[in-house]
Amino acid sequence: MRLWQEIRQIFRKAEGPLEHKEGEEILLNRYRLFQLLLNENNAVLKLMAEMEERASAGIVLDRQYFLKNIPLISEKVRKIIDALNQISMNSYQTLIDRFLEINTEIIGLLARKFPPCRFTAPLEEIDRTMGEMFGNKTANLGEIKNRLGMPTPEGFGISTSAFLAFMEHNNLFPKIDGIVSGSTDSDPGSLLSKSTGIQKLFDEAEIPADVEKAILDACSVLEGKFGPGIMMAVRSSAVQEDGEYSFAGQYSSFLNVPRDMIVKRYKQVLASLYNQRAISYYKETGFQEYEMIMAVGILTMIDAKSAGVMYTRDPAQPRSDDIIINAVHGLGRSVVEGTVTPQMYRLARHSKANEEAVMPAFRIIERRVPGQELLTICKPEGDLAEVPLPEGTRGSPCLSDEAIRLLAEYGVTIERHYQYPQDIEWALGRDDVPYIVQARPLEILDEDLNEPVPPAVEGYDILINRGITASKGIAFGKAYVVKSEEDLKKFPEGGVLVARNTSTQIAAVMNKVSAVVTDIGGATVHLATIAREFRIPAIFDTESATTIIRDGQEVTVDATHGKVYSGKVRELAEFGKQKPRPERKPPFFGTIGMVLKKIVPLHLVDPAGENFLPEFCITFHDIIRFAHQKAMHEMFHLSGESPDDIPTVRLSAGIPLLIHIIDLGDGLKEKGRSINPDHVSSVPFSAFLRGLKSVDWPGPRHVDLGGILGMIAHTASIPETELAETAETSFAFISKVYMNFSIRLGYHLSVVEAYAGDNINDNYIHFFFKGGGADMDRRLRRVWLISEILQKLDFRVKLTEDIIDAVITKHHAELFTQKLELLGKLTVYTKQLDALMAEHSHAEFYLQDFVSTYLEKL
Repeated sequence: MRLWQEIRQIFRKAEGPLEHKEGEEILLNRYRLFQLLLNENNAVLKLMAEMEERASAGIVLDRQYFLKNIPLISEKVRKIIDALNQISMNSYQTLIDRFLEINTEIIGLLARKFPPCRFTAPLEEIDRTMGEMFGNKTANLGEIKNRLGMPTPEGFGISTSAFLAFMEHNNLFPKIDGIVSGSTDSDPGSLLSKSTGIQKLFDEAEIPADVEKAILDACSVLEGKFGPGIMMAVRSSAVQEDGEYSFAGQYSSFLNVPRDMIVKRYKQVLASLYNQRAISYYKETGFQEYEMIMAVGILTMIDAKSAGVMYTRDPAQPRSDDIIINAVHGLGRSVVEGTVTPQMYRLARHSKANEEAVMPAFRIIERRVPGQELLTICKPEGDLAEVPLPEGTRGSPCLSDEAIRLLAEYGVTIERHYQYPQDIEWALGRDDVPYIVQARPLEILDEDLNEPVPPAVEGYDILINRGITASKGIAFGKAYVVKSEEDLKKFPEGGVLVARNTSTQIAAVMNKVSAVVTDIGGATVHLATIAREFRIPAIFDTESATTIIRDGQEVTVDATHGKVYSGKVRELAEFGKQKPRPERKPPFFGTIGMVLKKIVPLHLVDPAGENFLPEFCITFHDIIRFAHQKAMHEMFHLSGESPDDIPTVRLSAGIPLLIHIIDLGDGLKEKGRSINPDHVSSVPFSAFLRGLKSVDWPGPRHVDLGGILGMIAHTASIPETELAETAETSFAFISKVYMNFSIRLGYHLSVVEAYAGDNINDNYIHFFFKGGGADMDRRLRRVWLISEILQKLDFRVKLTEDIIDAVITKHHAELFTQKLELLGKLTVYTKQLDALMAEHSHAEFYLQDFVSTYLEKL
């Protein structure tokens, strides 16, 4: 009703007649906005589901995926809000305020800020929390030195603030941006050309005087501790390095550097941020030029007797828990560069008992010692040299068994501290002390760490063997079949919730359920997101769970493979108890986790609740839930007042109804002044029309005296304006997938709105009924009859005196057409029944009659 009042008001202000085309265009635009809102809503739900899946899957996060799609979600949420406000004539402006507040919080979280800090800091003052100041490599080494007390080189870090000062001093950011920004060209020649141009910029640049002074002052401190002439290592420590992405081997590091070469080598390390391989790597991983920030670590040089790399787990055999140590005589550059075949020592992590003895932990279970010919050494004046390995040393172990076991103990301690497998570089000094010189996460796929869930277990009855996995996992419990809101109120702790559809009302008991199984639903519905948030196994779209699974039946839900077993499957018990393994949490994961909390959780689960208001939207999910609900409400009020000024088409359907159709797009196969049902192409309206035509329409009322007197009394109390509405002219707004049909039959009004498209998340039927010509008692009996039938059709029904407001959502279009046809039959069947409802037994009789006549045949 409000729409037509608004349209008329617009044109009355212009003091001109309402033009047919202009009024029709307003209406068509409103429908187009509704479809836009639905499409954007589904796109956001899909993106949220993907993000939640990626964030909870235990894999290393694709940083650029989130950076790309979070702004996309924000853009789509704003489109949803704008569409809702245009549909409703700006009734929900406060929703924009909530959006802006949430979006500002998200932008603040994503905007990576590098905290200002001093240009240098000694290693003993650095820990893992300082990755954005000194890079992950230096921050991790400081953590190992200061928190774990392990031997590391001495040294200091040169901060990201020093790098930014250098870049700004030489105006390098815009110059580099002009060379490489926006380029996706991965051709080596092109990359080399770009890199050469950038290297030239660095060669010509100068280190700011205050940065150079800070570096040399820190070198003097080291010389004061270890004497003049001390040699140092200048190592890259980019912010992105050794974190979510390893950037292994992409940047330059220099070993055995004298003091007078430190500043030059520092600038060369900075320049390596843009060498050919580094540009290729960060382009492939999706980084932008402005995100590449370099800190540097300056360490005292370990003149190593031997060096190498340790893996705290074997990536090829992750279930074995073995520790692998590779080693060479001399410096370890050849190990990390892969230019030699190193010695290999495999250690068992745990002790083991057999019949003869107890074998200790960290025992060497395999060793390989190939012949090494060349040795990398430190030259006295600086730099490195390769020399032949002395004959007597070739083929000899470069580590004692004691040093091997000590390294393994260090490795396991570091792994436990970081709660993730580690890739560790080490060096054995001339003092026979094994020094840790670098540690970073060792990537091992989680599926290699966990036993796979068997796809089927023999000896158990499989109740369900199809459906959509909305949330993976294993769960056990007694099934509780939910058919109404009352059932939800009584839901038991730990039960397996079995329901017809994925109503978001189920969210209210998610803290109780062990698993969810439904007949209907998709992976992107609101409940799927909530199930993943709560880590609850969920299988949707099984088609038959509520008819196959008995209430109170003990079941096992395997949501990994879409199966429900009868009884408790003992073989899956361990998987049901399994806790997530400790996962690597790179710094960006924490940011993404905080951002997702602003996007994914759903708090507005009850449209009838007091807090279903814009001011209670605290996530994007809340906003789109609110907007979707209110958009359906606004579209439901398309009709209500005769749209006399809008061009309509009269439908001749062979029933005693005067039906005028307004086509919103593809609702009619052809148009004319008068059409018949064969000309209708609207899926939902055609179904409802079939129902209207398939039932004999009642003739004049045959009522008892009480019914007549009651009707007279009621009629006498109806205002003249309401009596005018009893004219049986009905209006239908239709499109290919949409209908909004206002039906006036005698003294009552019915409105049926439906959407029946390809996406079940969009689909719904909204039925509204009010009025009648009999007294209140009789009208209430008819209302009871209609509501009982609607509930049997899976509608959620709300009663307020003689008003019915019923909704059903998220069904396939084919099933909705069946329900709409039944609604058409119900409309005709109950047309004049209120006058016959002298007693409640009459209502019960007609209920049974309708069920046996129309429902039991399905």
